[in-house]
Formats: sequence, C-alpha cells, structure tokens
Amino acid sequence: MILEFIESVYGCSVLLKCDTCGKEFKRFKTTLKPKKTNNHFCCHKCFDKFNVGKNNASFGKEGLAREKNPRWNNGRRTYNGYYALLKKEHPFADHAGYVYEHRLVMEKIIGRYLRPEEQIHHINGNKKDNTVKNLLLFTNASEHTEHHQLLKKAS
Repeated sequence: MILEFIESVYGCSVLLKCDTCGKEFKRFKTTLKPKKTNNHFCCHKCFDKFNVGKNNASFGKEGLAREKNPRWNNGRRTYNGYYALLKKEHPFADHAGYVYEHRLVMEKIIGRYLRPEEQIHHINGNKKDNTVKNLLLFTNASEHTEHHQLLKKAS
C-alpha cells in the first residue's frame, strides 16, 4: 500500500507499507514497476510468506526448500562449469555449503582434506569428468600453471 510520496535531493521516494508484516519502508519511485498486483513487500522473506501455497513460478518460496523444490538435484549444482555437492559439514564448504566434486573425489583418494592452495587438474579438460583417472593433484597454483605451459609447448 502506498502511503505517501517523498521528494528529496536524491529523487522521489515512495513510503510503502508491507502487505505481510505491516512495516513501513521506502523505495525510489523509479524502482516501482507496473505490476499485475498492487502488493508491496519490505523484504524477500515477507514476499515468500505471502506467496506460500500459491501457484506461481517462485521456486525460492517457503515450503519448497531443497527436496521439495522441483529444481532440486540431490545437492548437486554447477559452479563455473564444475560440479559442486552440498556438504555443509565440510571445513572448506562455501557460504552456501557446497564443495567442488573433484576436490571431494581427490580427498577420498588421498585420505585427507585438501589444503586451500592445492589444485586439481582435469587431464582430459572436461571439468565435469571427475573420475579418478582424470584427476591430477598439484600442491599449488604455480605448479599447475607450469603443467599447462608444458602442455602448450608439447602441442
């Protein structure tokens, strides 16, 4: 619900009231786009609460987390062309709890966690081929770069 328009040196703002929690918040008038509905939300959490159970394309809504989400892939994602698996308990998991699959495969082979500076090379160049035969461990980035330079000279 639009409460009032506010003029300032930064442009015209609009004071709105969240349709879920009732909190008042400001948005620049230019960010308000023509919508199919006249609903306004102060945050994504309120938007998700408002949309629970409604048939829409928002997969991030509450109630469709992980296994319940139609796009769930058993904790497997693709980052930068590499597969990553959900392993929240891993000491080197990213902010979302994912670890590159090739690092997990190599850790299983050598029986310890990889150090952050250690790098894995995919021998056949296919980032998604994480078979044991296709992985090569380097102790640091310079060793890995040197290997690539030798490959260029050989070809």
